[in-house]
Amino acid sequence: MADVFYALVTGMAPSVLRATLMCIVFVLAEVYSKKNNGINTLALSAFIILLIDPQALFDVGFQLSYLAMAGIFLLYEPIAAIWKPTGRMQKYFWQITALSFAAQLATFPLSLYYFHQFPFYFWLVNPFVITFTNLLLPAALILLLTCLVPFAAIHMMVGFIVDFLSCLTNFSVAVPKVLPGYLIENLYLDKAEVLILYAALFIFWFAYESQEFRKLKSGFILIFIFIIYSASMSIQSYISPQGMIHAVPKHAVMSFKDGNRMYISSDKAFETDTNAYKFYIKNYAVSEGVTQTIFLNKKIVSQINNLTIRHLDSGYLLSWRGKLIFRGNYIPTKAVLDYMLITSPRYPKTKEILADKHTVFLLGGEIKKQTKQRWEYLISQGNYTSHDLLTKGSILLP
Repeated sequence: MADVFYALVTGMAPSVLRATLMCIVFVLAEVYSKKNNGINTLALSAFIILLIDPQALFDVGFQLSYLAMAGIFLLYEPIAAIWKPTGRMQKYFWQITALSFAAQLATFPLSLYYFHQFPFYFWLVNPFVITFTNLLLPAALILLLTCLVPFAAIHMMVGFIVDFLSCLTNFSVAVPKVLPGYLIENLYLDKAEVLILYAALFIFWFAYESQEFRKLKSGFILIFIFIIYSASMSIQSYISPQGMIHAVPKHAVMSFKDGNRMYISSDKAFETDTNAYKFYIKNYAVSEGVTQTIFLNKKIVSQINNLTIRHLDSGYLLSWRGKLIFRGNYIPTKAVLDYMLITSPRYPKTKEILADKHTVFLLGGEIKKQTKQRWEYLISQGNYTSHDLLTKGSILLP
């Protein structure tokens, strides 16, 4: 009943619902004297959740939660068997550490795929976090129940305990941030690399479970394939310059990657909008192996390898590997432009558009709805091609 009550209080989140369903299945197995199996229970809870909400399968929290539990059920015993401490405290902390390693090992490929970072000191923090959390959760439930009792002294005492345990939990989580290299960032795995790592992990587990250690050879072969594939993809990404006209709401952004550097030409406000950069650009930069991001300033002429930028009164004229791009306010011209990125939010007063027939008009995030509709009408009237970045997506410049 406590698990069901906690699930209701927390809003029936997928991870909480998973734990609640697992507990219910375990209890039912005990009641009917049936031998329960962790993986079967996990699969049953996943089946019930997906039966209710099939879209939960695409939820990152759902995926990581079930992978963590699968890692605990399958990998905990092999990891715990590495060391057999005799002391009570040593045994307790080693069990929690082995539990953390099992969950982290099962989730780290997918974590790198989604978040591109890895917490190095998880093994140091998790024993304390788990200990304090195991005390905090029942204390919080007791605090909810004591609210029904009209005794202020009890409220204060239980509230103080909950607050103290919360402070301890927050403190233990914050400790790694002051340690050097606590978070390894800019890590990237594509789908093929994730699948290779999980296949190798499964082979290692199966070899241990079946005691057929000859199968380890297949696992090491997969690791070798992973290294060769990752190295070749990194080299290819490094030597291949790439440009992109991004779809960023409220901003006009173009990026040009050369080696491990990314040069960004954008409106001034984007340089300080760190949230927009993290949400729309950072993942792309990490996937391309970018380690340094440089915002291009307002020099009259900027020339960097394959990129040349000329600052004009009405905007910027960019040349990227044979492609001509204009970013700024619309100017009537018959010049041969590949792209004209219109950035002015003002309603266009012109009655017709003058441009080369091969020019593609790009409508970016800075243009409001009514202005965009007017531009689309003018572009269609002149039989030009338009591309709404926010609805049709970014444009890759080879």
